[in-house]
Amino acid sequence: MNRVRKIIHTDYAYKIGLTGQNVTVAVMDTGERALSVQNCAKE
Repeated sequence: MNRVRKIIHTDYAYKIGLTGQNVTVAVMDTGERALSVQNCAKE
């Protein structure tokens, strides 16, 4: 998880006051194409 935090720069977000509180996230999987996490990083 710490690796992901560094990749998406959460330290900067916290410094400017962003916490994610009251944020809703939705994920829609169409099933169109199967990808592994490793393949997603390359695209």
